[in-house]
Amino acid sequence: MGHIVLLLERRNSMKLWEYVDKNVRLILEDGTYIKGRVVD
Repeated sequence: MGHIVLLLERRNSMKLWEYVDKNVRLILEDGTYIKGRVVD
């Protein structure tokens, strides 16, 4: 999970990820995406 969080922080400035109701979707350059969930 730690690696995904770091990747999301890196992509944040590029506006390529969405954060809705603690569900995260990271969109990659080739159009694929990674889904994750924020844990309290």
